[in-house]
Amino acid sequence: MKTSWGSWKVLAEYPHVKVKEIRVSPNHALSFQKHEQRSEIWVVESGKGSAIIGTEGLELVPGKEVHVELLQWHQLINGGSEELVVIEIQQGIACKEIDIIRAHES
Repeated sequence: MKTSWGSWKVLAEYPHVKVKEIRVSPNHALSFQKHEQRSEIWVVESGKGSAIIGTEGLELVPGKEVHVELLQWHQLINGGSEELVVIEIQQGIACKEIDIIRAHES
């Protein structure tokens, strides 16, 4: 699915797990958000970027694994010149797009 920040696609889906490929375009970022019904694990496939997890900033490089807990604010950021590709593993009672609470909505 194309977005203003890049694209994503579902690679696999099970009752309580979803695996997505997220592609963040250069100089773009996802919204600062949290989820009430799922946690996430991010594995950086390629590119470089950064993440905000709660109040902590992290550098993202290929092979880096990041854990996002239930209700934890988070954001993926690509401030570089090449695409950032992240594999996202969602786990929880509902792995649906409607479970996104954005910082500007709360």
